[in-house]
Amino acid sequence: MRITNYLLYILIIFLAGCASLNHQKQLSILEESARKYGDAIRWSYFERADNYRRQQQDRVQETDFNELKKIRVTSYEVLSKNLSEQNIKAVQTVEIKYYHISNMIEKTVIDRQEWEYDTNKKQWLIHSSLPHFNLN
Repeated sequence: MRITNYLLYILIIFLAGCASLNHQKQLSILEESARKYGDAIRWSYFERADNYRRQQQDRVQETDFNELKKIRVTSYEVLSKNLSEQNIKAVQTVEIKYYHISNMIEKTVIDRQEWEYDTNKKQWLIHSSLPHFNLN
């Protein structure tokens, strides 16, 4: 009976360790996805950034990438990151400074990014739209 209790105890510790490793891997994937998405925005690769968005059948409007090609980002700063208790949703708030090549006036937009972990694809996808740049 003692051996059974001992083995049960070891099994519980092992399973808890596996869950912790999965959680750490999931957070690492979020950090990497958010960094790559931010890099794409920072270098004005909006079509690449759009690949991190969850593909929705009911997108209200298509993104005009031709207009976005006229945007130059000068600064991309993460202001906050919040993770849900279940570790499957995250919100990241970013300040983006940019200008439109036609007027060269620097503007600022606060982008609230809503991320969700897709357990089937084992990746984080952004549910919010690309940043709303004032194109005037």
